[in-house]
Amino acid sequence: MPKDGDTEEEVNVNIEIPSKILGDIMNDSRKRKVQDSVDCRGCKMHASSRGRLRDTGEMDLGEDNEEVEGDRMDRLEEYCNWSLQQVKSDKWREALQAANQFVMDQFLELNSILKHPKVAADVMVKGGVKPGIALQFVSNITKFRQETKKL
Repeated sequence: MPKDGDTEEEVNVNIEIPSKILGDIMNDSRKRKVQDSVDCRGCKMHASSRGRLRDTGEMDLGEDNEEVEGDRMDRLEEYCNWSLQQVKSDKWREALQAANQFVMDQFLELNSILKHPKVAADVMVKGGVKPGIALQFVSNITKFRQETKKL
């Protein structure tokens, strides 16, 4: 098994593997290690579009670091209602309503969710929210903010 820093020549295997295949395996292994260094795989694409995900799972929002202003509960309710308007499927709406209720019951608020998206998603999933709905809930806050700023 290759170790960190091993080159193709240093890998000891009992069978003859063509150097091209061994090189591909080593490159794939290196790529996976780089990808695994980001704690929240599901948040990577989202993080790169909004800011930088820190090693702690905390989001560095870069230039878009404005807090969601206003009453925390009012803004959360606005977001929950907005999120329900984004789907047509009754099944999805039902799952989103359960997530909305969970978030309100746990007193999570938009600024904390923005700052700690992985923690928020993990808490939601542990509380029974479907993983896809939890990720959707966490990742759509920025879109909500952009759309509601225009109003």
